[in-house]
Amino acid sequence: MNNIDDERENADINDILCIIPGFYPKSYSFGFINNDNSFSHTIPSMLAYISLMFFASKAVYYSLRPLKQPRVVCDLISRNAFVLRTLSIFGILFHLFLIGVKMDPKMIFKAGHKALVIALGSIVIPLTMSSLASQWMLQADVLPQTAGKSSKGLNFLVSSLSLSSFPVIADLLHELHLLNSELGRIALSASMCKDLVRFSIMQVFSVMNQVNISKGEWKQGAYSFLGLVVIVIFLIFVFRPAILYITQRVPKGGRVPEGYILVILIVVLCTSVLADAVGASYIAGPIIAGLVVPDGPPLGSALVKHTEMFVTEVFLPLFFVGLGQIVDLPLLIIHKAKEDESWTLWLLVLIIVAYIGNITGTVVSSIYSNMTPINAFLLGLTFNTKGVLELLTYIRFYNTEIVDKPGLTMIIVTAILETGVASFAVESMYNPLGEKPTGGRSVQSLRAHSELRMVACVHNDRPIPFMINLMDALCSDGHPMCVYLLHMVELSGRADSALITHKDRNGFVNMSQMDPMLNIFIQCEKSKEGHLAVQPFTAKAPFKSMHHDVCALANDRNTHIVIVPFPRKGVMDAGPDKELDQSARNVVSEVLDGGPCTVGILVYEVFGHNIGVLFWGGVDDREALACAARMALQEKVELSVLRFMPVVEKVEESNGQENEIEWSEDRVKDEEMLEMVREVGVVVEEEMEVSNVEETMAVIRTMNEKQHDLMVVGRRQGKGSFLEGLAEWCEFQELGVIGDMLASDFKHTNSILVIQKQD
Repeated sequence: MNNIDDERENADINDILCIIPGFYPKSYSFGFINNDNSFSHTIPSMLAYISLMFFASKAVYYSLRPLKQPRVVCDLISRNAFVLRTLSIFGILFHLFLIGVKMDPKMIFKAGHKALVIALGSIVIPLTMSSLASQWMLQADVLPQTAGKSSKGLNFLVSSLSLSSFPVIADLLHELHLLNSELGRIALSASMCKDLVRFSIMQVFSVMNQVNISKGEWKQGAYSFLGLVVIVIFLIFVFRPAILYITQRVPKGGRVPEGYILVILIVVLCTSVLADAVGASYIAGPIIAGLVVPDGPPLGSALVKHTEMFVTEVFLPLFFVGLGQIVDLPLLIIHKAKEDESWTLWLLVLIIVAYIGNITGTVVSSIYSNMTPINAFLLGLTFNTKGVLELLTYIRFYNTEIVDKPGLTMIIVTAILETGVASFAVESMYNPLGEKPTGGRSVQSLRAHSELRMVACVHNDRPIPFMINLMDALCSDGHPMCVYLLHMVELSGRADSALITHKDRNGFVNMSQMDPMLNIFIQCEKSKEGHLAVQPFTAKAPFKSMHHDVCALANDRNTHIVIVPFPRKGVMDAGPDKELDQSARNVVSEVLDGGPCTVGILVYEVFGHNIGVLFWGGVDDREALACAARMALQEKVELSVLRFMPVVEKVEESNGQENEIEWSEDRVKDEEMLEMVREVGVVVEEEMEVSNVEETMAVIRTMNEKQHDLMVVGRRQGKGSFLEGLAEWCEFQELGVIGDMLASDFKHTNSILVIQKQD
C-alpha cells in the first residue's frame, strides 16, 4: 500500500472526492492503519464527540434515575471537553419549535378560576419580593458597579428567576407520568397563563437590551417590535393557512408526507433568522411557528414523531453538555469577589428570595383555591423547575455582561439543585390516585334493584361490540345501570392532557369532540331508555399514566366495577393496531393496583348468553359469581357454575365428620354466595372433585368444550385450589392463573371476564 504522504496519490484522491486542497482542512482521515490520526480531523472528531456525548449522557441518566432526576439535570452533569455549538443551536431551534407544536394556546382561555388564581399568586408575590430585594440592594449600594450600571438588566434577571415556563413543567410532568393527574392539570393550566407574562418579558428584554432611550435610540426598539409583528402576521395569515391545507389533504389515519415536514422545518429556520435580523430573540421565531401549527394528529403528531427523538437524543444534549462546560465549580469556590468583578454572593441572595417567593405565592394561592397544603407545596416546587428556555435566558444575561461567569455558574448550579429536589419530592410524596377507599366498592355490595355503576374503557373500535353485549347482559328490567364510557386516546403531538365530558347536565351530547364510533353506545342507551344511562368521556393522555383518568373517574362517580379490554394474544401480536393494543394492555396492571372498586378484564372474542363460572372460592371468585348472578337475572341468560372441591375435604365429609370440622370464615362466605346464586333459579350447578393440577386442568378443558359464550373467573383463587405454584408460569400476569390458561393455552372462541375485587 502506498504511503499517504505521496503527493500524486493524494492528488488522485482529492480529484475523486472533488476536494479542493486547503478548502476543507483536516476534514477526513485515512485511518490509523495508514499512520494518520483520525482525531486530528474534523469529521472523525465530530462523530466521536457525538457518540461519546450520547453514551455519557445515557450513563449519567440511568445512574441518577433511582434518585428520580429528570433528563435536563443528567445532561447538564455529563460534561465533556469541547462543544459543537452550531449543531447545538439547531437542536435548540427545533426543540423550541416542537415545544410550540405541543402547546395549545386555547388553554389560556379554557383555564378555570382555580388555575388563574394560582397563576396570579405565583407571579405577583415572587416578582414583588424579588423586585423589593433588588431595589434595596441598589439603594444600599451593596452591588458592584457592573450590576449597578444595569438596573434595567437586573430587573429582567430577577423576573426570569421568579418565573417558570410551561414547556419545562410539561416535560417534568411527562417524565413523572403526572400529565393527567390533578396536580399535573393545575400546573399546566396555571403555567400556560404564566408563560404569557414570561414570553413578554423575554421579548421586551431582547428589544430593550439594544435600546438606550436616554440617548434617543427608541426608533431601534420600535423597528424591532414592528419586525416581530410582521413575522407573526406572516405565520398566522400565510404559514398557518398552508399548514391547514396540508392537514386537510391527509386522510384520517393517513401518513403525512416527509416532504411536507421538511418544508415546515425549513420555514422554522427562516423564521428564526428573520426574528434575529429584526432585533428580537432568535428563539421567538420557532416558538411562534410551533404555536400556529395545529397540535395533535395528523400534522402535529407527525412532526413530533419524525423529529423529536433525533432532536432530543442527539442535538439537544450538545447544548446541555456545552452549558455544563461553562459551569466551573472550582472557579465558584475559589473566586474572591472584588469590586466591579463579581456579585455572586448577592446574586445567591436574589436567587433564594426568588425561589422562596415562588413557593410562597404558589402555596398561598393554592390553599386559597382549596388545595391541600402538601399538594400546594409540591406545586410550588414544580413551578421552580428550570429548563431550556430559562437556561437560554441566563446565557443571554451572561453575553450582555449582566452576570459574570461565577454568577452564571451560581444560577445554573442552583437551577440544577432545585430541579432535582423538586423532581424527587414530587415523585416521592405525591399520590396521583389519592387514598384508595377502604374495602373497595363491589358488585356484591349492591342491594337488590340498585343501580350498577360501571366504567367501561375502550381504546379502538374492536372491543365495542363486546362491551355492548356485556352492558346488555348486566342491565335488565328492575336492575338499572349507569355506564361511564371512557375512550382512551394516546396523547401524541401535544403536551396537555385532557379529560373531556361529552354530555352536559341536560343530557345533550356534544359530538364535535367525540369519536363517531362511540355513537353506538348512545343508541344503546336510547334502546334501553329508563334502564340504561351512558355518560361518554374522552381521556387524552400518555398510556403510561392513563390509569390516573380511569381510577379518578371510578372514584369520583362511586362506581362498583371498572371494565378494561384485553385483546387475545394472536390479535395483540399481529393485529393492525398491535402497538395500540400493547399500550392499552399496560393500563390493565396499573388499574388492578390502584382501582378504587372491582376491576374486570374483558378478553373479547365471541359474546352470547351462555355463561359459565369456574368457582374455587375466595374473594375474587365470589365477586365473579356475583357478576354472573347479575347477568342471570335475564331470562335469556343461561348460567352454569362449576365448583371445584378438593378430594381431601370431600373424604372428611363422607366419613360423617362434617359437623366436627370448623369451617373457615372464607368458606362460610363461599356458601352464602352460592346460596344467593341458587335463588336466581336459572343456575346449573355442578361440583367436581380434584386432587392435583392435572385433574384441575382436565376439568377446565371439559368445561370449555361445552362452548360457553362467556367464561367468568376470579383472578385469584382461594386456598386449596392446587394453582398457587402456577402463577410464575403465567404469560399474562394480569389475568391470573385461570384467566391466562383460558386466554393462551386453550384454543376456543369464547370471551373471558376476569374479576378482581379490591380489598
